[in-house]
Amino acid sequence: CKFETLQMEKWLDFRTKQVEIQILMYNPNVDIYSRIIVTFDLTLGGRIFKWVAVESLQIRNMYETTQDYIRLGLEILFLVFLALNWFGILSDLRQVGCRHFLASPSNLINLVGQGMYFGNIVSWLAIITKMGDWVIPSTQNYGDSYQSINHASDFFAELSVMFSVYKLLNSISIVLNIMRLFVFMEFHDRMGLVTKTIGRVWTDMYHFLIIFVLSVVMLSFLGWNLLGADSPDFRDFFWTLQMVFQMSIGDNPEYETEIWRRDPIFGTIFYWLV
Repeated sequence: CKFETLQMEKWLDFRTKQVEIQILMYNPNVDIYSRIIVTFDLTLGGRIFKWVAVESLQIRNMYETTQDYIRLGLEILFLVFLALNWFGILSDLRQVGCRHFLASPSNLINLVGQGMYFGNIVSWLAIITKMGDWVIPSTQNYGDSYQSINHASDFFAELSVMFSVYKLLNSISIVLNIMRLFVFMEFHDRMGLVTKTIGRVWTDMYHFLIIFVLSVVMLSFLGWNLLGADSPDFRDFFWTLQMVFQMSIGDNPEYETEIWRRDPIFGTIFYWLV
């Protein structure tokens, strides 16, 4: 048994804080690979918390079906419009100068958006190139299978990170396009009402944002100090920061009574301040 081997070789003992198991699976019905990550967190008091995460990807040739070729046509059309947009930006820079061009918030948002588009294209090309290196794990014998599956798991993890970067760039591009839409609507009095309202309250909004961020950070330190050794949601500062933010928007944890039980005084203060 692998667990017995890990114990005999002193990889697992009473000082172990976390055990992670990764399983790579393939569903031929939908042609999707999945990596299942089961994490066991062991607290100082002997409690064990289990976390399960599933990552699924479709690893294949992205240009082989009719729908893929339709998407390819749309991608080429997008590149044409992107080139025309860059040509317009360069023309404006030549006419009005760089300083005057960047003084306009609309032009600045547009320029950052074009940079995000370029990042999307590079990320997509990198993903397609990476998929070409995919090798299906062999299962002929135990040794070869073990090494092949380990390589496939590492490959899957790298591809998952690349997709995460690609999705992040896409999300930023979409948010920038929404901002550009609000700026574009300023030409009409009625349609520009939202943009004008945001402009008038912007000073109060960023003041509130500063106070909110500082409050969440300080409460995260308090929650980490109170519950870091008992709850996996508070096991480090960044997990605590995420949990405090969720609690601040009304997502109360199921173990809220444990917060008061751990520390009746400061636990109560922490819960009601959040």
